[in-house]
Amino acid sequence: TTVVIISATDEDTGENARITYFMEDSIPQFKIEPDSGAVTTLMELDYEDQVSFTLAITAKDNGIPQKSDTTYLEILVNDVNDNPPQFLRDHYQGSVYENVPTFTSVLQVSATDRDSGLNGRVFYTFQGGDDGDGDFIIETTSGIVRTLRRLDRENVQIYNLKAFAMDKGIPSMRTPLDIQVAVLDVNDNPPVFEKDEFDIFVNENSPIGLVVARITATDPDEGTNAQIMYQIVEGNIPEVFQLDIFSGELTALMDLDYETKPEYVIVVQATSAPLVSRATVHIRLLDKNDNLPVLKNFKIIFNNYVTNKSSSFPTGVVGRIPAHDPDISDTLSYSFDHGNELNLVLLNQTTGELSLSHALDNNRPLEATMRVSVSDGIHSVTAQCTLQVTIVTDEMLSNSITLRLENMSQEKFLSPLLSLFVEGVAIVLSAMKEDIVIFNIQNDTDVRATILNVSLSVLLPGGVQNHFFTSEDLQEQIYLNRTLLTAISTQRVLPFDDNICLREPCENYMKCVSVL
Repeated sequence: TTVVIISATDEDTGENARITYFMEDSIPQFKIEPDSGAVTTLMELDYEDQVSFTLAITAKDNGIPQKSDTTYLEILVNDVNDNPPQFLRDHYQGSVYENVPTFTSVLQVSATDRDSGLNGRVFYTFQGGDDGDGDFIIETTSGIVRTLRRLDRENVQIYNLKAFAMDKGIPSMRTPLDIQVAVLDVNDNPPVFEKDEFDIFVNENSPIGLVVARITATDPDEGTNAQIMYQIVEGNIPEVFQLDIFSGELTALMDLDYETKPEYVIVVQATSAPLVSRATVHIRLLDKNDNLPVLKNFKIIFNNYVTNKSSSFPTGVVGRIPAHDPDISDTLSYSFDHGNELNLVLLNQTTGELSLSHALDNNRPLEATMRVSVSDGIHSVTAQCTLQVTIVTDEMLSNSITLRLENMSQEKFLSPLLSLFVEGVAIVLSAMKEDIVIFNIQNDTDVRATILNVSLSVLLPGGVQNHFFTSEDLQEQIYLNRTLLTAISTQRVLPFDDNICLREPCENYMKCVSVL
């Protein structure tokens, strides 16, 4: 490229006026045409290497002797935007805690441009790169990278950003830069249980020390911030279970018995200090056949009212064998071992329900002893069953009274208070216990209170058949000795109704109207 043409004059003529140009010093970037004086470049000039050149150019004529003149040429190199910005490092790495406020400084990048003026003026931008979905900004002039939003390490742990350094030349040149930002964890997440409530099923009688469950929580934080400790905070008094503080393994510390307590409810707490979470754990025991059926000796009392008017023989179920099994999952079966060879008592072997044979529908009293067996499939127990048949006659009914017992029910009276009541009546009347016939017990449905009506008759001492205390004698002696009867039988006998009076003179002319 021709930079400039040097021209000199000579007033001579001919060869004496022909001028030749040359450079005094050899400068490799330029040459000069000897004849024309045109200064041209021999290579590409770089402003960033040298901004100016000074050439000593001499003009000589061709006369003899030669005459010459020297001038100095200064060449200034104009800058063009031929250099992109250059970062001080190939890539940058930084870190920031996830809980820092917005506009927190993370790191600073820096680039230079060898060009001059606007061509060398550098600014920074994420435009066309990656700003972490808007989570970061970069300051245009300083190159400081700042957070633009609150960061969450549990969502994004590492950001790989891409920024550019650009100059202001025309056209502009830019250089990309990879920036990696690591988000540091803070303990901002509590432990989380999979569920708020857990159901755990454990076999009863499991060995002490057995791990019955593992109750764990998760923490999205990392490192020490994700360390969780477990403890039981409710429902473990007395201490039945132990929870491992680190593993969450739940261990039984004592024998677990379904019949004692079928379910335990505890509250487990997971702690990642200072944050905590809780879950409710239902520990439900599974029943095993580890208990014998429970069966005691019992009596079937059948008061057979013999009358020519109508049949009162019970044809349906009169009761059931009083057995139960503490193991709720067990199914009981019932049978007579011996004593019931005549099948006087009919038994449902599945339900234990009892019925009476029609062979008992006669006017003969009876007492028979039988042996009953109850099995749960593994364990069996036996007990004595006594069948007592008493013949109730019109004479008994005519000489009977009905006593009213306070706070009493049929079930409570029959077992275990019946024998005490009979003993009390026998003492009050100076009679034999076997001469006392209780033939009817009914709940009083005419009152709100729990009152049981008990009807009875008593044979006179001496063993004379069908000679009974009269109703009036029974009323008088029991009324006058109610305190003694209550003390012996542990049952409070209420006063007779007004129509059962002992007042003198008798309003009914000594004829009692309280008989059945």
